[in-house]
Amino acid sequence: MKRQTFFLFVIAIIGNFPEWRFTGLGGIIDYLNTGSASGGGDNRNYYSPYTIYVQNSSYFNNSHSWNVTSEQNNLDSFYLIKSQTNITLNKGWNLIGLLFDQTDSETDRNISIAEGWNLIGHSADTDIPIANLIFTNSSGSRFTWAQALSNNKVQAYLAYYDSSSATASERKYKYVATSDLGMDSSVLTKDKGYWFHSNQDGNLTIPGVGGSLANESYLWRKLRFGNGSGSELNVTEAGLSDGVGWVDEFIQYWDNGGFRYVYGNLDEGDSIIFEPQRGYFIKSFKDNITLIRQN
Repeated sequence: MKRQTFFLFVIAIIGNFPEWRFTGLGGIIDYLNTGSASGGGDNRNYYSPYTIYVQNSSYFNNSHSWNVTSEQNNLDSFYLIKSQTNITLNKGWNLIGLLFDQTDSETDRNISIAEGWNLIGHSADTDIPIANLIFTNSSGSRFTWAQALSNNKVQAYLAYYDSSSATASERKYKYVATSDLGMDSSVLTKDKGYWFHSNQDGNLTIPGVGGSLANESYLWRKLRFGNGSGSELNVTEAGLSDGVGWVDEFIQYWDNGGFRYVYGNLDEGDSIIFEPQRGYFIKSFKDNITLIRQN
C-alpha cells in the first residue's frame, strides 16, 4: 500500500503539467499490478502499451484510467493518455471536426453563424438528424429547421467531403439534408466537418447532442500522426516542411469569408489552437494516416 500511495503521488505531481509527459526515464517498476518482490510477485519493467488506473485519493481528485504508450519505442519519454481521438486521413484533402477531452451529454451546442458560408465541425459522439437543428437569427427569432428552410433563412443542404473510400476517384463532396430530399445522409456525424450556408447572421443550435465543451481548445503542437506500419510522429515530424511529408502541417479553417491557418506560431499561422464545432481541412500525402488527438 505504501508503494501504491507513492505512485499516485508521483502521478499527481507530474499530472499538473499540461502535456502529462514524463521524460528522462530509465524505466518504471510496476508494483500496482504485479506485486512486490517481498510479497512473492514479480516486479515488471514498464513496457508499451499498458494501462494505469488511478483511484480517487487525497493526491488525485478523480479516478482515471490511462493508456500508456512509449514515444519512439523507448523509455526516454512517454505519455499518460486520459482521452484520445483517432481520425483516418487518406491522400488528398480531408474535412474533419475534432472531439476534445472535456465533454458532457444531452446538452445543446450553439455555433455562431455568419451570413454566407460557414465551416462547422461535429464535435460529439452522437449523430444528430439535420431535421433537429434550430436556427436563431440576429434579432432573436427562433426557427425549427423546417421553418428556417421555408422562410429562406438557410440552405437546405450541408456539404461534407468524404475521403474515406479506398478508391481515390470516389473521394468527393456529399450532402446532408432531411431524409425526404434523398441526399447521401440525413445526420451530422462524429469527426466530420460541414459547409453550411446561411442567408443571414445568427446562431445554429444542435439540441441535446452534448460532446466537446464550448471552452475547450487543443494546441497545434500536441497533434500526433501515425501510419499503417505503427510509426507515430508529432506534427512537425510528420509535416511537409521539416518532417517526413505525411501531411501538410498548415491546417485550414474558414473564418470571416476566407481560409485561415492553424500552425505552431502566429507569425506564419492565424491560430495555434483547434476549437470545437469548427471544421478543418487537412491535406495528407499518403493513404491511411491517423490523426491523433490526445490528452
